[in-house]
Amino acid sequence: MLSNHRRRMVLYYLRHHGDSATVNELADEIAAMENEVEVDEITSQQRKRVYVSLYQTHLPKMDDHDVLEYDQDEGAVSLGPQSATIDRYLGGGAVSSNPWTLRHLAVVLFGGTILALSLFGVPGFDAIPSNWAGLGLLFLYVTSAGSGYFFQKRRTNEIPLETDYPNK
Repeated sequence: MLSNHRRRMVLYYLRHHGDSATVNELADEIAAMENEVEVDEITSQQRKRVYVSLYQTHLPKMDDHDVLEYDQDEGAVSLGPQSATIDRYLGGGAVSSNPWTLRHLAVVLFGGTILALSLFGVPGFDAIPSNWAGLGLLFLYVTSAGSGYFFQKRRTNEIPLETDYPNK
């Protein structure tokens, strides 16, 4: 099912554009991705090549496996009940929790605890001036947030497995 790049592209497009589309819309978008051009720059031949393969082969097969719900008469395509099962095999699947949010939480809890202990004069922590503890917390959080931002940006700029076209 996932061995064909066009099937992966269909799933990628549907997951990132509202879970439903028309065959025409999918053909346009996939032809544009394959040819690395904007949708309005694809030729009729590029579009037709994708449309025919989707219409005759890929969409019916995906519908047979309940990955998609495909109404051939209406030209409507939407994610099917088995699409969630397929998502676990694809990179960039459904939006999941960001591991950096847990790191931010840990930094805030750790730094906040040190700051609170310093403010309340708990022995061993009362030697830490609260303004220095606050600045330390701010530094840790900004560093953590900055790292998370750049990590996430780099991750989202990578080409997803679904759109990896084998001939390029």
